[in-house]
Amino acid sequence: MNHDGLIYVARFEFSTICDYGVITVLNEKGEIEDEITLPKLPEITGLYFSKVKENVLFITEASNNVVVLSLIHISEPTR
Repeated sequence: MNHDGLIYVARFEFSTICDYGVITVLNEKGEIEDEITLPKLPEITGLYFSKVKENVLFITEASNNVVVLSLIHISEPTR
């Protein structure tokens, strides 16, 4: 979950069936806000938000054995 209260859910897709991964973003009601497609990264195994920079999401992926750093849009607080 990020600081906006959005939940990021990694969807593991087998690389033998699919060539892209998907992260689904849910709001507090469990409704889909967004889906992030990651070409050539189907087997997403973990997500971790940086504690230093709120807009940095680390993504681990098994088929390529990599850690990817992704910048996430952070909405400005409403006043």
